[in-house]
Amino acid sequence: MIRAGIIGGAGYTAGELIRLLVNHPEVEIAWVHSVSNAGNRLTDVHGGLYGDTELCFTDTTDMNYIDVLFLCSAHGDSCKFLEANPVPESVKIIDLAQDFREIGRASCRERV
Repeated sequence: MIRAGIIGGAGYTAGELIRLLVNHPEVEIAWVHSVSNAGNRLTDVHGGLYGDTELCFTDTTDMNYIDVLFLCSAHGDSCKFLEANPVPESVKIIDLAQDFREIGRASCRERV
């Protein structure tokens, strides 16, 4: 089972990602991060998920509990998040925004 964390969970991209992952037999969504929606159900924002999940948004992240981190942040926020939050080397990062498109773990500053 692959455990996934999602940053920027209230946006459109995250909603589509959650739709793909919520019923995937090999994926467990560990947490969906959104500061402004913390404590609210995902279905409060993504109504199309009603009946598929009881998950709630969180404003915390436990990087040690996930295998993959999806970044669905607004433009410019993925780099800020990665610079402010250490991510273990074992966690794979998939950026669905546009900030961090390089392969590997180069910092956002190094890509410029």
